[in-house]
Amino acid sequence: MRRIEVSARRVDSETIEKSDMHRRIEEFFNSSIFGFSTLPEVEIRESESEYKMEVELHGLGENDVEVSIENTLLTIASLRQSKAFRRSFIIPRNVDRQNISIERSFRTLSLTFPKLLEACKAG
Repeated sequence: MRRIEVSARRVDSETIEKSDMHRRIEEFFNSSIFGFSTLPEVEIRESESEYKMEVELHGLGENDVEVSIENTLLTIASLRQSKAFRRSFIIPRNVDRQNISIERSFRTLSLTFPKLLEACKAG
């Protein structure tokens, strides 16, 4: 499995240049305050047949996180004000959107994105 790291500043695969002031403002709001980061850590891995995403919830319960998929946009958001965040990701075109699976636990949100059969055969 190939491992893909996603940072809090990455919006897409292109590098976005930011002014020094904009970067400082973003670092302030995404900094670790009271021992936890406002944005959860996300790890994405790819195999020949699927993508797997693991989201660290840092103490948020199963019912404290909302996952929504609209067209090709996946959004994960906290429903608790004390640990508020919202992260969005673009789902690759080669994903079978009808068979995305989500597993929730106290510390982790796990999503599996199976690839379309044509993409598996081509890969």
